Amino acid sequence: MLGTSQQLLIVPPSFGPRDFAAFLAVAREKEISYASVGTGSGSHLVMAGLVAEAGLKAQHVPYRGGPQALTDLVAGRVQAMVLTAGSALGLIADGKLLCLAQTGPGRLLPDVPTLAELGFPGLELPTWNALYVPRGTPDDVVQRIAAAAVAARSTPSVREGMAKAAFEMPALETDRLGAFVAAES
Repeated sequence: MLGTSQQLLIVPPSFGPRDFAAFLAVAREKEISYASVGTGSGSHLVMAGLVAEAGLKAQHVPYRGGPQALTDLVAGRVQAMVLTAGSALGLIADGKLLCLAQTGPGRLLPDVPTLAELGFPGLELPTWNALYVPRGTPDDVVQRIAAAAVAARSTPSVREGMAKAAFEMPALETDRLGAFVAAES
């Protein structure tokens, strides 16, 4: 396991709602559009789950990645998006986007509630990155790769880079990764 990151429900300030309750009220009253980094992506699944559970009127607008989706969100061409924290924090800090909720399980942004705290448990869908090798790779090779990844994760430059991108680095070793992936699926 290399790292995990929360996702954030973000909206442009021009949209209007300044908190999650106001967002729900607007999206229950009139149809909004929400961007994702692609159909079936984590950003799509969290938002689709919220739309279904909260009874929102919303149209999915899939993009081929985050940059164009963020451009359109900041410009107000779409009204909402769920995106990884590292991709959104700079725009939130600059006041170009507002964060209304985060996917949890804990709070990355202390003043922003998690979806579970807001009454939507089960939408905790952090993103995660892991190293994989082809099936049948000799165990000694797997162990060397794992050891190199653990060593890299402990260097200050990697830790700083991961922190800047809002990635946490859980201690999840090779033998437990399979169980984690099965639980995520």
